[in-house]
Amino acid sequence: MRTVLRRTTPSLLAAALVLAGCSGGTEKGSAVPSDNGTGQPPSGSTSAPSETGTPNGGAAASLDPCQLLSQGELASIGEFEPGERDDLAEYPGCIWYSPKGDRDPVTVGITVYADRGLADVNETGAGKTPGKVSGGERKIVKVPDDLGSCMYALELSPSSRVDVLVTGITEARGGGERACQITDQVTAIVEPKLPEPEG
Repeated sequence: MRTVLRRTTPSLLAAALVLAGCSGGTEKGSAVPSDNGTGQPPSGSTSAPSETGTPNGGAAASLDPCQLLSQGELASIGEFEPGERDDLAEYPGCIWYSPKGDRDPVTVGITVYADRGLADVNETGAGKTPGKVSGGERKIVKVPDDLGSCMYALELSPSSRVDVLVTGITEARGGGERACQITDQVTAIVEPKLPEPEG
């Protein structure tokens, strides 16, 4: 599977290197309980909307997050329930849970932000890494978390984005590093379905 994120320096997004630790093989049933179980970005992961926000959200306005990922596509990563709509305030969201009763559940979430771009993404204590999708021009920001979650923010335009979040990976199961491996796999499925980046 291709590596989704290429590391770059903040000042020069064009110079890219493969980001170590963010691609890997699949491991069915490798996930474990989530602390928050919300499938939404950790608190503080998004700041106030960018002042350059597009009034109608541009390409983001037409996206249904539950159509960006299917239960069947997730089967290569693990067993999941069908996606459920789970909006975050006015932002469309969708969440996929491991089956009820799973001893080691994981949560996958997708949220579409029509008026918040990559510049509005905040780090959550473990830093953030800007880059580009491997083999493409879409900008992306990786936001790992020390609590076993990882988020990739994918640019739609300078003022809109789609977030892919994986939560629930305990330290014993690989913690944030494993969460980013799964996020990388999910992002590789989702990213080709997004409109070409604007601007």
